[in-house]
Amino acid sequence: MNEHLQQLEAISRYPSLKVSPEQRPEIVGNILHHLMNPYFLTRTPEMQEKFGERQYQAFMRALADYCLREYVENPEPRLSIEFIKGLHRQFYSNAPSVPVKALCGTMMATVPGEFKTTPVYVRRVGEWVATPDSENMPRDIELLLDRLHDEMVPLFHRYIQFMFDFTFIHPFPDSNGKVVLVLGDLFLLKQGLHPPYFAKYLCSNKQELHARAVQYRAECSIDPERHIAGLYPVVLSLYEECGLW
Repeated sequence: MNEHLQQLEAISRYPSLKVSPEQRPEIVGNILHHLMNPYFLTRTPEMQEKFGERQYQAFMRALADYCLREYVENPEPRLSIEFIKGLHRQFYSNAPSVPVKALCGTMMATVPGEFKTTPVYVRRVGEWVATPDSENMPRDIELLLDRLHDEMVPLFHRYIQFMFDFTFIHPFPDSNGKVVLVLGDLFLLKQGLHPPYFAKYLCSNKQELHARAVQYRAECSIDPERHIAGLYPVVLSLYEECGLW
């Protein structure tokens, strides 16, 4: 087993990473804060005033309540497609449709919580990259979830693999990054472990992380584990930053 993965599996047994049910609401709030607050702060002062601190806090409470009620505190152990779709809808406050800019620059209407129906392009490290076809999207996500819950595979390998593969498949027209970063940390929390707040890393080092993803994905055909192994030390450093290890 990779040395860094061994370290991750070892620290998962540390008392400092164990989470009690009473700690879950605060941790879910922190997961969402690390993801959403930087986006809120990048808005212009006019947009911040229009959106408003009160509306922002109400949005965050609704999002946290959904995550706790429908997944973290739900007796069903598995992450489900229904929860994933619902989380995507929550990011848009359950709006019936939202405008999304297509590659050609035109605007198109999409339905929050629904998987894409045509392949789309995403911008990665300064270039447009085509995402996979959408024909078998529900089946592809089910396969990801099966691998995520395969207890024969080390926990942190599953955690990182899921985030990479979800991003690569890109099941929704947009906001896939927000969704998967929340899903990853919520998954660890569901296992009773304190998450490393991966979104905190993404928001401050987005281009570096995307560059890693492109590089490791390109090398995957040579060494299938290499693109995953490159992020083991990143997760270790995140736990160090949080003061948990």
